[in-house]
Amino acid sequence: AAILLVILAAVGGYSGWRHYQFRQSAEFAFSQIKDALHPAKPADLAVRVDFAAITKSLAKAVAQHYPTLRQGPNQVRDLSEALQIGLLKQARAKEEPAKEETDDVARLKSPFYVLPPTFFTQLSETLTLQNPTDTTALIAAKVRHPVLNKEFSLLLRMDKTPEGWRVVDFVNAEDFVRQFREYQMERMVAQRQIILDKNANIKKRME
Repeated sequence: AAILLVILAAVGGYSGWRHYQFRQSAEFAFSQIKDALHPAKPADLAVRVDFAAITKSLAKAVAQHYPTLRQGPNQVRDLSEALQIGLLKQARAKEEPAKEETDDVARLKSPFYVLPPTFFTQLSETLTLQNPTDTTALIAAKVRHPVLNKEFSLLLRMDKTPEGWRVVDFVNAEDFVRQFREYQMERMVAQRQIILDKNANIKKRME
C-alpha cells in the first residue's frame, strides 16, 4: 500500500509539473488568445496582446502610406491611439456578417469601412501558431475584406516577457497597409470609371 501511495504521488506530481510547464508555454498563451477572440473579450486580449506596441508598428506604416492622415508632430502617436480605440470599439460591437455583393458594380457602390464586421471572428477561425521556441513565436492569420473583395495576411510576433507570453509586434504591418492602400486606390479608380462610363452613355444618347 505504501509503495502504491508513493507511485500515485509521483504520478500526480509529474502530471502537475507537466500542467505547470504547459501553462508557461507559447501554445497555452496562443490558446488563450484564440479563445478571447470569439466572442471578443477585450480585457482577456489585453493580458496577452500589447496593443500599444502592435498599433505603433501599424501607425508607422499608415503614416508612410497615408501621410496626410492625422498629420503633425505627433502623427504616429495619434494614429496609434486612434487604432487602439477603433479595435476596442470593434471588439465591443455586436458582430453581424456583412452583406456579400457578388456583382462588381454593386460592391463598388457599397459603403466602405476599414475593418470587416467579422474581423475578430475571422482572426479566431484562421489563427495559427508558427515556429514556437522557448522565447518567441509567430502567429499568422488571414482576414477577408468583403467590400474590397480581397484577403489580407497578418503576421504577429509573440515573445516571452516578464509578464508572460505577449504579442508585441505586427511583423508585416508595412506590407499589410501597402496592400490595403493599393486595393483602396483600385476601388477608387473603378468607381471613377463607372461615373465616366455613365456620363459617356448620357452624352451618346443626347447626340
